[in-house]
Amino acid sequence: GQAAWGGVAKCLRWPVHSCGGLAAQAVGSMARYSKTVMRRKDGKPKLSARRNHPEYSHGFVNNPENINIINPFWAGKPIDQVHSVVSFFSGCGGLDLGLLGCFRVYGREYAPLPFSIEYAIDNSEDAVRCYNLNLGSHILLGDLTEINYDDIPPAEVLIGGFPCQDFSSSGTKTGFAGERGTLYQTMIRYMRIYQPKVVIGENVAHLGRLAAGAYLKQIIADIKSEGYKTAVWDLYGPDYGLPQSRRRLFIVGVRNDLPGFPAQPKPTHAGRYFTIDEALSDLEAVESELICNQSQYFV
Repeated sequence: GQAAWGGVAKCLRWPVHSCGGLAAQAVGSMARYSKTVMRRKDGKPKLSARRNHPEYSHGFVNNPENINIINPFWAGKPIDQVHSVVSFFSGCGGLDLGLLGCFRVYGREYAPLPFSIEYAIDNSEDAVRCYNLNLGSHILLGDLTEINYDDIPPAEVLIGGFPCQDFSSSGTKTGFAGERGTLYQTMIRYMRIYQPKVVIGENVAHLGRLAAGAYLKQIIADIKSEGYKTAVWDLYGPDYGLPQSRRRLFIVGVRNDLPGFPAQPKPTHAGRYFTIDEALSDLEAVESELICNQSQYFV
């Protein structure tokens, strides 16, 4: 879905001029077909899956097609009244791109937003490589439980999609007893040290149902204990233009001494969901196997 980053900017006393969408406009939820109707688009027999690595001539930031919408953040240009951001559990940068704005997806352009990612970190080498290719070299490959917090800069906004495996309906459901279940505490620690103005955490919807919501209640209590008022936004992806049936919780915190609070974004696609067929339509004509297993496109 789309988070109300424009609302966050407004809470930080910035005049809202656009709402950037999350970059995580991922494709999924393919319709279920029986083996008898699964076939290649060209009618030819299925090929063995290829495991070649994709080749790139450029990433998102230096894509020639993006030259007219390049974010001043990437161009190294000053941005008026910019708000600094620290990104935990950054992954390939979905939350980060949503805050930065200035991208084009599914025929829609998102204007740049007044945020600057000062620091990002993830412990997945593949995710960091992807982030470097598309969003910049300011991300660190590291473990949040081992780093020195003195090396992390203070920022006005802290964001983080903390690990969901121990809360997911398809995961271990072990909650705080799981291997990753208490990693959200790294965000609490940053809040305690630097007191950012706004904090945004993201996780699976089942976090609110597991153990009758006890884990979510504890996370909210921990955020409040650091001096923040909170709200939980339960957002359904298709309502915001995602071609997948996916629901996510956004835990939003604003420091108690600040006035106002971001408004939960209103659905943009209610009654007219964006389909997987529309999302993949631009790939149908691509024949190059530089896109892994492109020949395995089925209907």
